[in-house]
Amino acid sequence: MTNEELNVFIKEADKKLKAYFPEEQLEWRVQQAGMSNGKPWALVFCYVQARAIEDRLDEVFGFCGWQNEIRVEGENIVARLGVKVGDNWVWKENGASQTDIEAFKGGISGAIKRVASSGFGIGRYLYQLDATFAECSMEKKQGWNTAKTKDRQTFYWKTPSIPAKFLPKAIEEKKEYFSDHQQALVKEKYSINAVANALARMNIKDLSCVPLNYKTEFFKYCKEEMEKEKEQK
Repeated sequence: MTNEELNVFIKEADKKLKAYFPEEQLEWRVQQAGMSNGKPWALVFCYVQARAIEDRLDEVFGFCGWQNEIRVEGENIVARLGVKVGDNWVWKENGASQTDIEAFKGGISGAIKRVASSGFGIGRYLYQLDATFAECSMEKKQGWNTAKTKDRQTFYWKTPSIPAKFLPKAIEEKKEYFSDHQQALVKEKYSINAVANALARMNIKDLSCVPLNYKTEFFKYCKEEMEKEKEQK
């Protein structure tokens, strides 16, 4: 892999790793809960499911392009996550405390989620969510979750919805590509072969599929291809 190809791979990998997840691949957990004026309350946080993280790593690096290691340090679980970039492995690590339920398993899951977020940006956008208080009730309701306050009182809470701006569809709608006018200007300025080779170097199938945020890189490749043509004449 050349340096140019490596740079393109890193940019694409970074974009894919940080992409938003569909709502069904996210989960909410109670961080704090209590009673106020005889009514339950719960502060809940949103996380990416561990399996969704694994699927994302498979998608970006392939099943043999990433690995993790787990170690125990006192009451904490530390996860190391490594991904293969070119010929090298890049490692990051983070930890989490063992949980109240299935302590060891929960600790592993928490540590992996933390290192995926802090080290590689997977699901990091979820920290942008405002503090979320779930709708709660002391009465059991169909489809609601169960939790307990510190004094062990059972209550029920409804899973919140993710704001639309943090869902994949919102990102797709924001994408902008070369307009017809911009495409025409490119064709006037550069040769057909130069444009085709530049697109191939970026793994983009058509001029209409060039994202505007990649235009600087695209024009750089076009110029390089034009210079190659001049040298061959």
